Amino acid sequence: MSEPSGGAVLAVTDLVAGYVPGVDIVRGATMHVADQEIVCILGPNGAGKSTLLKALFGLLDIRSGSVTLDGQSLLGVPAHHMPRRGVGFVPQTNDVFSNLTIAQNLLVGATTARADQKAAQERVFTWFPVLRDRRRQLAGSLSGGQRRLLGIGRALMTSPRVLLLDEPSAGLSPANVHEVFQRIDEVRRSGVAVAMVEQNAVEALALADRGYILDQGREALHGSGQDLLNDPRTAQLYLGQPSAKLADRVEPHHEGEGHAHS
Repeated sequence: MSEPSGGAVLAVTDLVAGYVPGVDIVRGATMHVADQEIVCILGPNGAGKSTLLKALFGLLDIRSGSVTLDGQSLLGVPAHHMPRRGVGFVPQTNDVFSNLTIAQNLLVGATTARADQKAAQERVFTWFPVLRDRRRQLAGSLSGGQRRLLGIGRALMTSPRVLLLDEPSAGLSPANVHEVFQRIDEVRRSGVAVAMVEQNAVEALALADRGYILDQGREALHGSGQDLLNDPRTAQLYLGQPSAKLADRVEPHHEGEGHAHS
């Protein structure tokens, strides 16, 4: 695969990780995320996608391989130090504190901020105006889409170089998926690189600059988002339909929008 233009912000090489000693879930994954780029990590259930993100954020021990951010190794950095190193992470579940307001959730995210908290909050409100309008509302009363935006906003309070998102579309209606993905695209355009694990392959590849498809913890396929949409092997991995093309199922979100890294 060709290297991403502009060089890699996040570079992962031959990464091996797992939960139980002696049992590897990620078995030699390699990927790169460039500046202002969205990279999707896709694959069937059990492929190791979420495990990869957890390992990158320091939630799992990396058994071998390398991970660098702007050329600096992240090996051995614990999760609670990752935000100060420039890595943000939004898990699939438990991404907000339901009994706190939106504003309070953002302040919790700012405890490890690398920049001015007030300025960081203003940036989040600019990206996600609905959060400004509801900033005194308890997070537990938000819709699924609004809750997902708050989780992303809280991670952005640390001004990350790269944002790791685990299944941002999980459990959302199609309208909310479109809204969340649109906001993720705006965050990317502001200068934050994004690595996103997704099961919604069609919508994710329509948004992504590039994608990696994992199978049994290893890279099975890679390419631009559009190329993977048009590659019958993608549908075969997901659907068991060798002649199918995922591109037949979607109109790309960024068509005609001057995508930065097509």
